[in-house]
Amino acid sequence: MQNGSRYRKSRLPSLAGHREMASDLREWVMVDRVIHEPARLLIITMLYPVASMDFLRLRKVLEYTPGNLSSHLAKLEAVGYVALEKKFKGKYPMTICSLTRKGRAAIADYAERLKSLSNATDGVIQNKP
Repeated sequence: MQNGSRYRKSRLPSLAGHREMASDLREWVMVDRVIHEPARLLIITMLYPVASMDFLRLRKVLEYTPGNLSSHLAKLEAVGYVALEKKFKGKYPMTICSLTRKGRAAIADYAERLKSLSNATDGVIQNKP
């Protein structure tokens, strides 16, 4: 304790010898920001296991407002991750949402990067060189 400070410096784990982790952390910074946004991540997560889902069902499950969901879907559609098909069921308009191949590849890459980050930090947390 210097200068009369009552607080100890916290002991942080050393990052020496963890070059691989530093590399993985740099890759994490490059994560897809379109998917990383929580609302869009939930939308993609809901669409991933199904061929398609109508807008109303997606809105009900996620409990988003129509405007909020539309805004996020528009951003996902703009980058080619989601396809939106407008049609009618009788006289009522219906929007069908589905992940594109590009969207499926993007979420798979996102999951791999997250796994890589988790593996990279395991050694530091367990204080392994």
